[in-house]
Amino acid sequence: MTDEFISIDDFDKSILKTAKILKVTEVPKSIKLLSFSLKCGDRTINIVSGIKEHYATTSALEGRHVVILSNLKPRNIMGMISEGMILTVENKEGNVSLLFSPDELEDNAMVM
Repeated sequence: MTDEFISIDDFDKSILKTAKILKVTEVPKSIKLLSFSLKCGDRTINIVSGIKEHYATTSALEGRHVVILSNLKPRNIMGMISEGMILTVENKEGNVSLLFSPDELEDNAMVM
């Protein structure tokens, strides 16, 4: 990943919110994808993410709060509609983690 600059106007288009993970399932016929059912305010949304190799067990993720990009154009990924992007962090060793928000925050909180 390169450090390309974007303008503040481009960044202002992004809507980052917290969402509560309701359920995580493996995407059939995929070795990389997980499907997340998330509560974001009064909506339940689905986000498909390629982080399966970093989470051998997913049940511990349910009930946790994550940061999502909520206004990403929905797209079809292996027959499933993905309605956003869950933010992740990666260290220099290549370990990836979801970007969790404090669980005491409600879902649908705006990230500033």
